[in-house]
Amino acid sequence: MLPLVGLLAVLTLLPPVLTAFTSNVCDSLGCVQKASNNEYCYYPLQTSTSASCNDNNGVQFAGVMAAHLAQGHSIAYYGPDNTFLGDSSFAYPANAGIIYLCLSGSFTTGYQSFCGFSHGDNAIETSGACVIALPMAHVDDGCYVISIATTPSSTSTTSTSSSSSSTSTTSGSSSSSSTQNTTTTPPTTTSSDSVVRDGATASSVVTVSTVTTTATSSSDSSGLSKAAETGIIISVIVAVLGLIAATFTLMANPGFQQHFMRLC
Repeated sequence: MLPLVGLLAVLTLLPPVLTAFTSNVCDSLGCVQKASNNEYCYYPLQTSTSASCNDNNGVQFAGVMAAHLAQGHSIAYYGPDNTFLGDSSFAYPANAGIIYLCLSGSFTTGYQSFCGFSHGDNAIETSGACVIALPMAHVDDGCYVISIATTPSSTSTTSTSSSSSSTSTTSGSSSSSSTQNTTTTPPTTTSSDSVVRDGATASSVVTVSTVTTTATSSSDSSGLSKAAETGIIISVIVAVLGLIAATFTLMANPGFQQHFMRLC
């Protein structure tokens, strides 16, 4: 009996601990309420036109907003050094000091992310808060999907990309036109002029010229070979005729005839 009484006495001395969101709550900016996935989610009632906390009076929340957009809980609590304390089920302590509450959700025409001071459970403090039209980098609690609308920063990026694409396309067209003009300019060489007009490239002209030169060289070599053969044949004929003439001259000599008759 005594241990039970002692335990009850200790429990009565502990500070009360409250859950941040136990019921639906709304503000002029939006509502926090339990969704079908049993998670408390933030549902904006309007969007913002700001892309950063520097665009309004919430400059002091720029750091915690950057931390919030980088993690995946659409409802989150942060300490004064922008460290993550917990999601919508964070046990809000008594005399907690400085605690930031950040909410992020989707609207029919875009997104809204909000960071401000937190003063207790089931409460949204919008006074002096930072409200921007940017979604989180990723959403892990399933409260919304990042695909509804284009944010101010992404619109600017898209325009820049389109401009760069147009510039690149124009440059490409100019380069293509320059290349085309260079290719279709007729060369000054008369022998290859007809080849270029028919659409052949400079390399084709060089190839044709090379083939022509090779064919000419082959023809010249063939002509020289035939001339040499003809000269050899003529020399043989002259030698044979000379041998025949010498034979007749020798046979007409009387001394040779007498010697030939003695041999016979």
